[in-house]
Amino acid sequence: MPMPVAKIRWKCQECKKSFWLKPNKTRNKKYCSRACLHRSMRVENPVRLGQRHKTTYGERECESCRSGFMARSMHQKYCSQKCALDGIHARRIDQAITDRPCETCGKIFRPRPNNAGRFCSRPCTYQGNRGDLSDNWRGGRYVKKDGYVCVYNPEHPAAFGHGGYVSEHRLIMEHILGRPLKPGENVHHKNGKRDDNREENLELWIIRQTPGQRAGDLVKWARKILRDYGDLFPEEN
Repeated sequence: MPMPVAKIRWKCQECKKSFWLKPNKTRNKKYCSRACLHRSMRVENPVRLGQRHKTTYGERECESCRSGFMARSMHQKYCSQKCALDGIHARRIDQAITDRPCETCGKIFRPRPNNAGRFCSRPCTYQGNRGDLSDNWRGGRYVKKDGYVCVYNPEHPAAFGHGGYVSEHRLIMEHILGRPLKPGENVHHKNGKRDDNREENLELWIIRQTPGQRAGDLVKWARKILRDYGDLFPEEN
């Protein structure tokens, strides 16, 4: 059976009270309680800064009220929140939205906040971004996936979609005829190249059935019918 360890006399460094403790309990023990520990940490003139200490960045002049203050951050410009709000309001007044004319119709209007304010309405916006005014303008001529060439002509009655493009071969045939194409009339490319829109490569077709018929052949056929049967069926008034 092991022999019992004799206790030794131990004294608190703060309150000077003595206790009987085992030798292993006195190796790192300096205070008898937490209260003595806290009392030992108190200093009349502490050198270290307090927990609520805030670093300052020198004295500055408030941009709103022009009074001096001690800045607490590197970018601080105002002495208080009220002066900061006054400064924001002053900047907004300098950038105030004024009435201006619409770039499309010329109407005087007041644009909304956070808006470029070029047009007074959505129709004017669409009109002001069409044609050569658009950022996507590429000259007003392009080739479709099926090979036909389209040109920009928004005033044409056959213009398709909101883009205002018309097939180029249609416009050339109308220029040759001196009139718009009628319903049932079609333009045919002689050499089969859909992007070859020369006048000598285009011919007018009249579609009556699925295969269709050339306009010249149809006129010849009509004249032959009139020669053979015109006397039997006189023209009615």
